Amino acid sequence: MSEAVLEKPKLIILEGCDKSGKSALYQEYRRATGYKPLVIDRFIGSNICHDKFYQREGRSSYNLHLYLNEVDLEKIFDVYLVVLTADKRVLEARIRVAETGKDRDIALSNYVAMDGIFHSYYRTSMYKKKLLLDTSSEPLEQTLDRLLEFTKEVDIRCITSK
Repeated sequence: MSEAVLEKPKLIILEGCDKSGKSALYQEYRRATGYKPLVIDRFIGSNICHDKFYQREGRSSYNLHLYLNEVDLEKIFDVYLVVLTADKRVLEARIRVAETGKDRDIALSNYVAMDGIFHSYYRTSMYKKKLLLDTSSEPLEQTLDRLLEFTKEVDIRCITSK
């Protein structure tokens, strides 16, 4: 008797600094795939990057434990890490539009360093399937198409509208 091979559930992890496009891409991807794969907007990488930026040394051992378990997570899920980035001028413009007051000041003083930390996280992550996705110059639909292709998903809205 042969055993059935179960397909691992797909897990898409979106990481990146503020205003890199995570939430907008998350919403469009979920709609396009009919909410099929599990998608997380900010996960372990965000904790690691923010702890590093804000020098939260008390949490570093906790995050190191989580980081080392990327391999274990891949035993359970078919993991796709997507780190979003954007040109400094684009990030600054997005922050100026979206944030106000103290939040704007904090975001404007942090975004360059945070983006660099997320780049470092991307390079050192142990996930096998990962993509650094620049959201600076292409429309959201093109970025969505690139994410769908990377994760081997189909935009069901195109199929159902025919």
